[in-house]
Amino acid sequence: MESLDPSNGAKYDVYLLDVIMPGMDGIELGKSIRQCDADAKIIYISSSRDFAFESYEARAFYYILKPVEPQRLESVLDLAIDALKTDSEKKLNIRTQNGTVRVSKNDIIFVELNDRRSRYVLVSREINSLHLRSSFISENSALLDDSRFFVCGASLIVNLSYIKGVKKNGNILLRAGDSDEFEIPIPLRHLAALKSAWMNYCLEVEP
Repeated sequence: MESLDPSNGAKYDVYLLDVIMPGMDGIELGKSIRQCDADAKIIYISSSRDFAFESYEARAFYYILKPVEPQRLESVLDLAIDALKTDSEKKLNIRTQNGTVRVSKNDIIFVELNDRRSRYVLVSREINSLHLRSSFISENSALLDDSRFFVCGASLIVNLSYIKGVKKNGNILLRAGDSDEFEIPIPLRHLAALKSAWMNYCLEVEP
């Protein structure tokens, strides 16, 4: 199990994980991998559909049911390789007081307007842009080509892949690690659309 732990220096582009494993289960291992590697493609292989929703906690790329047909697995691996190639182009340039910072879109949990700046909350840090020269949405238009990012009004953009749940009061919970999370209020007029976008995103991974 330790050989799969990126914190020990081992990193891979693609992980094939079962859900039920001795010791740490596949979901927990996937979440552990995510702490060190936001870009790797995690593919779950399981005999049950029961854990498909939980696999999103590790931002799974795919969830395949057993028995696995070789052609099916080959097809999914081809998709993963294509996605990795695309990911290499999915970088965002942020103008800051210390110069331009280039970050992976995969690492962005949410972006909000804060004192005429864009505040980028990432997996392991925060970055504040220079004062915006145009509207918040215009300045962040490069994110909106990615279906993972949902606009909640004029001052908030959320990465759907980090949503953990929606509370009864309308606030959303966003994962930021094994134990860390953000709770963000969503304007009521945008809540239904956000829920719909989130569920549609979840259904993109075929159970």
